[in-house]
Amino acid sequence: QAMCYVIIVILFVYGWHCFSLGRGSVHCDGSAEAASYSNTPSALAIEEHHMENGFCQNCGKVDVPTKVDGWYEIASVGHLLWLRDEINVRHNSNMKIRQTADLDLSCVCGPEKGSWESIGNYNARAEGLYYLYRSEYDGQNHKISNLYIHEDAQGSFIGLFGNANESKISNLILENAIVETPNCTNVGALVGNACYNTAAISNIQVTGNGHVIGQSNVGGIV
Repeated sequence: QAMCYVIIVILFVYGWHCFSLGRGSVHCDGSAEAASYSNTPSALAIEEHHMENGFCQNCGKVDVPTKVDGWYEIASVGHLLWLRDEINVRHNSNMKIRQTADLDLSCVCGPEKGSWESIGNYNARAEGLYYLYRSEYDGQNHKISNLYIHEDAQGSFIGLFGNANESKISNLILENAIVETPNCTNVGALVGNACYNTAAISNIQVTGNGHVIGQSNVGGIV
């Protein structure tokens, strides 16, 4: 019986340290702020995504576009970021794309925000393999405005699309596109390199106040 009293006293004195409760907040990307601990129950604050233009302004999470009749429908800048990640990060290059709205890239690139990373990026490679776009992109006569790429270092395959192989890109308007890459080769507003003469580029307009600068193999479109 005496032993029971000792155990009860120990639990009474020290027990709450075993059952202390965390309090704090969790960011929308799942990371946590520095937490404190207390015996008093309190709700854990979970930050919600702040979605604008199809992506979270806090953590960068992007919306996944809807797939209709085999085509992914790009209706926001976040959808275009998703396409870029599918190719540059997840190496899935065979997706048919239809653009269903005008897109303004000034929310993700510009003199203050930095450069656009090309879709099918020459530098996003492993074991010497380039990640290319190999499918169809139909802009449906919509605009992509305010593309901005500025790079002083050497590089290659620079544009909205860096590298496009066996692809068809059509019916798209690029407005106010600025590409400033004086030490880069294979540079264009739309595509840096249409590989092996197998890409089909049609009905593309480049309008507004923009320019394309590169070292060699430079074009206003390709």
